[in-house]
Amino acid sequence: MGNLCFILNSYIVRLYVTYADATICFEKAEYAVAKEGATRDMMNFYDKNEPVELPESRGTKLAQRVERRKTVYGILDALILIGLVVLAVFENIKNPAAEIGIMPYVWLAVSCMAASVCFYVWGNNMDTYRAKKRGFDSKEIIDYLLANYRSRKKMSAVNNAFYLFMFLLEDVKSGKMERAEMAREQLQLLLKGMENQQAKTYYFFSTAMDFFEGKDSWRLELEKYKVIPLQNAPLSEEQIGDLFERGDREEILNSMAQWIYYPAKKVPVKPVLFLLLGSLILSTGLYMEVEKFLPAGTYYNYGFATGAAIVLFLGWVIMLTWITVLMCMLVKASPMAKFRKGLLIVCLILEWILVNFLSLGSFVGAYHMAEVHRTEQLTQAQAFTKFAETLEKDENMQKEAQNEESIENQQSTENQNSTANSSQTSPITKEEFDHFSVTADASSVKNFDRFDDFAETMGKDFTGTWYDPEMGEAIRLTNQGAYVYIPYLEMYGDECYEWELIDRSDSGLCPKLAIYHGGRDVGALVYYVAGCTENYFWCNGQAQIFYRQ
Repeated sequence: MGNLCFILNSYIVRLYVTYADATICFEKAEYAVAKEGATRDMMNFYDKNEPVELPESRGTKLAQRVERRKTVYGILDALILIGLVVLAVFENIKNPAAEIGIMPYVWLAVSCMAASVCFYVWGNNMDTYRAKKRGFDSKEIIDYLLANYRSRKKMSAVNNAFYLFMFLLEDVKSGKMERAEMAREQLQLLLKGMENQQAKTYYFFSTAMDFFEGKDSWRLELEKYKVIPLQNAPLSEEQIGDLFERGDREEILNSMAQWIYYPAKKVPVKPVLFLLLGSLILSTGLYMEVEKFLPAGTYYNYGFATGAAIVLFLGWVIMLTWITVLMCMLVKASPMAKFRKGLLIVCLILEWILVNFLSLGSFVGAYHMAEVHRTEQLTQAQAFTKFAETLEKDENMQKEAQNEESIENQQSTENQNSTANSSQTSPITKEEFDHFSVTADASSVKNFDRFDDFAETMGKDFTGTWYDPEMGEAIRLTNQGAYVYIPYLEMYGDECYEWELIDRSDSGLCPKLAIYHGGRDVGALVYYVAGCTENYFWCNGQAQIFYRQ
């Protein structure tokens, strides 16, 4: 596992060097900018306990920009978190009967913060891309990496060692052997904690340094190199021996670079991965939770929701497949034993299958719940639709209805008196429905912001005939069942359905009147009763008032 960590770190820093990525989240950097001509060789740049002055260059300025971006994203995350907390408190005070709960706010916060990390990395990638376009030289790249290295006070030995290997190589290339010795001193302190991969790299680099400096000790360092066992090394021991026997400086330097970036160079990772991953995380969080914040009675486009679920699921399948393939390639190229390689690859594939199976199950479950909710809200959705379609017709008929209002009221009164005893338990006829009217003054609840005591509402007698003139709905509740007369739903009061008044006070919610017009397995015609008097009851969430007939 240590070898795998070394490989992962080698890939990360390779992205820095090639301007393809900048994936390290840095601690707060304390930059001390020196003027041109400062005596850098007098201090150890690679000892984090020793204060040094970093040069002013485009590399250090780029590192400072990364640090500023980290601060901006940190402030943005804090504002999002505070905003969600304020929204949760405000919603709880304004509407205590809401069914939102705390988890939607938690998931939104987590998804936003996870996405911001991905976008932060993407921003760093754009900076490194622009650096490449601006023609950063190797010195500016090293300044950039050195600022990042020194800013991270707490870093594992594996990460420290890899940075130092890279700094040592660049110092040797530029002929700064004194600074290369400083890097070797720091690596010596980490030698006991190194895995075989890093230990073998250290002795190879040490051999090369002594060879370039003309020291005979390079042969002793080479023997130490050969003693350490390592499978799948980029160069065999015979190739290394021949390399120093030929004494080609450029060939040795190329081999050292090959050791640093092996096997990460075999893994083609695109920086756009982080942009797509962040977008996918944010979209998933919003998709899962946004419906819960919609007002009660609002029609939600389930066709769009279903399409979005499919797109998100396929997006996660592609993303997880991409990441799994890259991890398998990285493991396959690692210097570990074949058995451990195969075991890790099998584990990665099984993990991919499991995660996708769970993702599919979650989306199927979400779709099923959406369908149930859709069925419960179908009447309200169709009501609003039909109301909009017939509004113009109702306006034309209103003038005629006004001329006959007195006659209709009289007929309605006579009809109520004649049918009060004989028809309150029978189906609703068209003649009855046509003569239903407003029978009480309900102006006190017209704003739909009043809730009566839930226990008192549950104790009310709801049996009888109720009529909503605004939506054109009538229901008759009897001990035998319920009759529903809603023409736009093609329900004409001739069928008896099971009904019940459900107590939801344990959840802090108002009672729910459910009429099971298609059986209990299909979904009910639902009214959320905010309160009830002798002459009417009202539903705040659906903006409806039903008058007793």
